[in-house]
Amino acid sequence: MPDEIKVQGLELEAVYQPNRSFNAGANFTYSEANFVNGPLPGSIQTTPAFSPSSPSGNFGAYPAGDYRVPGLPRWLANAYASYTHASGFGASVGLNTQGEQNLDLFGVVKIPAQQTWNAGVFYKTKRLELRLDFLNLADEFNWRATSTPFAGADLVTRELPFHVQGVIKYTF
Repeated sequence: MPDEIKVQGLELEAVYQPNRSFNAGANFTYSEANFVNGPLPGSIQTTPAFSPSSPSGNFGAYPAGDYRVPGLPRWLANAYASYTHASGFGASVGLNTQGEQNLDLFGVVKIPAQQTWNAGVFYKTKRLELRLDFLNLADEFNWRATSTPFAGADLVTRELPFHVQGVIKYTF
C-alpha cells in the first residue's frame, strides 16, 4: 500500500493520590513511526530543506525506504502535582517534555528536545472554580511544526512565550 505507516510504541502512566488533598501523576510515551517502503516516489516532495545540491523534489528522486515519520518525537514525558486545601484554595505544577523531532524525511531539519513548566493557583467550591495558570514559566523557546514535512520542512512556529490564563467556571 502506498505511503503505509507502521507505528509501534509503549506508554506508561502512574497516578498517586494518598488523600483527597494531594494528587500527582506522570506518564511516558515512546513510539517508532516509520513509512513502510515509502513514501511513494513522486507522490510528494522528498528533498531535504535548504540543500541546492539535492535533486528537485518535483521528480521523486529519492528511493523508497523506511523513513521516520516527520513531526513526531520518539518520546514524550509529563508529570504534575496538585494540592487542594480544605478551604478550596490550591496550587498545581506540571512539566511537559519531548524528544527531538525530524521536520523532514532525512533528519536534516530538526526541532531539538524541549520542555515546558506550567503552574497554577485556584479556588474551588461545589459550583464555582476560579483558576489562574502561569504557562511556560521558564519562557522556553519551544517550537511546533506548522507545515507538511513534505513541503520543504522549513516552517515552524514558536510556542507561546510565558503567559497567564484565567478561568472562571460556574456549574448550574
